[in-house]
Amino acid sequence: MKIQESIEITAPAERIWPYLTQPKRVLQWASSFKQFQYEDDRPGGVDARLYLEEQPGSGPLMRLHTVITDWVEDERLSMRMVSGEGAAAHALHWSIKPVPTGSLFTYTEEVQLKGLLGRLLELFCRGRCRVQVRLMLHRLRDLTEN
Repeated sequence: MKIQESIEITAPAERIWPYLTQPKRVLQWASSFKQFQYEDDRPGGVDARLYLEEQPGSGPLMRLHTVITDWVEDERLSMRMVSGEGAAAHALHWSIKPVPTGSLFTYTEEVQLKGLLGRLLELFCRGRCRVQVRLMLHRLRDLTEN
């Protein structure tokens, strides 16, 4: 299941970036995340490890150990699951691009749940997940524009 949504934010990338990389700030807008914390002493960057607990839509709670695969400050952040429960595979990609009004933020998430039941659940959850992501993006916009 792939969810991709974008929103224009009338704020520069440097105001948005902390809300993508600082755990307390991520939890302020990303309502699907129950936990978001670095697992090592590194506060970010490529190869830093993150522990996430996420419950997208009405799907199962996923407990994920991830590694950051791409980190370009004020531009993009990507991570992928290396182990965990509740998903067979998981990847996130967040990007910020300059636009005349400020920034365009794009949220992309790819989730593969386990087994046939997981595939059926993905179909059931897709619509709810999209709605949840849209609400999250509006919350991010509200936090960064003020």
